[in-house]
Amino acid sequence: MTIKWTAAILSVCICFAVATGVRAQYTTNGKLSVHVQNVFNGAPLMLNDRAYGLTAGDSIFISAYKFYVSNIRLVNAEGKEVEEPESYHLVNEARSSSKTFDIDVPEGRYISMRFMIGVDSLHNVSGAQTDALDPVNAMFWDWNTGYIMAKLEGRRNDPEQTEFSFHIGGFAGANNTLRWVTLRFATPITIKAGFSTEMVLKTDVAEWFKTPNMIYLDKTPVVTMEGADAVRIADNYADMFSLNHVE
Repeated sequence: MTIKWTAAILSVCICFAVATGVRAQYTTNGKLSVHVQNVFNGAPLMLNDRAYGLTAGDSIFISAYKFYVSNIRLVNAEGKEVEEPESYHLVNEARSSSKTFDIDVPEGRYISMRFMIGVDSLHNVSGAQTDALDPVNAMFWDWNTGYIMAKLEGRRNDPEQTEFSFHIGGFAGANNTLRWVTLRFATPITIKAGFSTEMVLKTDVAEWFKTPNMIYLDKTPVVTMEGADAVRIADNYADMFSLNHVE
């Protein structure tokens, strides 16, 4: 009798453990897979190999293009924001894998997305960090001036092949170059548990040089410290993002 009861109890425990394990693995999250396409006035961005014309009259080659996307939030129809935990992504045109990243999102219907270009002020002063925020990525100055929010380097298409370099940083006061982006969806997107939704974001590098501030490379070829010039360029690229499509 004791043996039978022991076997029965063991069987119940195993069934309960299996059932509990199944429930523990169930999630109400879906996946949003974000792909970033970088262009220049609509033409695909090609590092070093293609000259691009500027509104100001210059023609340039681009050799490096990096920027941070952080603090990603999806907004539902009720206005509630769902934020990705530890939301820091470094997009590097020279590294294809960096242009795709996945976000776990609770299932539901969402009408817009908000995110920051750059690294928020708290993480600029939070000591040594890892992954996208690791100083080894060459996007960090020091603990006083913090991270480079976005970087663009290249050369003018002139006889001297004059180089230009924009390292845009600064996170406080008049030198704040952090910029929020809001992208509203033409129709709400639905995230389903266990499924992946693909989103393609586009950035247009031409925006760095125009609207609201025309940037002339003969006058401003180098911006590698915080200050008024960095703020002007950040104001320009604040609208470089657009939503290409969702599927």
